[in-house]
Amino acid sequence: MANRIVLVRRLLFFLLCLAPCLLAQANPRDSFRFSVFSLFKPTHLIIRPAKNQMLLLTLSKSSVVVESESDVRTGADGLRIVADGHDYSAVSLLVTSRDGGPTGFMLVVPGKITRNFRGTLEITQSRKRLRSSVSIESEVAVASAVKAEAPPGAV
Repeated sequence: MANRIVLVRRLLFFLLCLAPCLLAQANPRDSFRFSVFSLFKPTHLIIRPAKNQMLLLTLSKSSVVVESESDVRTGADGLRIVADGHDYSAVSLLVTSRDGGPTGFMLVVPGKITRNFRGTLEITQSRKRLRSSVSIESEVAVASAVKAEAPPGAV
């Protein structure tokens, strides 16, 4: 009987150790999240939707759909956002497609750098600087890295 209890305990311990691996593989939409433009210490960002796309801006507790560029700046008590001619204030900003998924957008630090992304964008404020992070699906991240590192014409 004692051997059976020890065996059951070992089996339960093994299953508990294995559970995180099994749960991680059960999520087919794994994503990769990374910070962008932090070296520039931006206080001003511009977000432009990709051609023929609309962006859903989730501002703290409300959401706004925009078709044109949005202007994000640091403020005394959070973010100041100008979108489609309206002013908004928020602690954080989440940029997605209308259905809440990944979308194509251009992110600009005026006068410094412009990059296109496909994913979701989150912007917060820390120490009077904007912190922007992009989440993209793992497959897209790997494909982008391979394409960027491959010699011309290889991919």
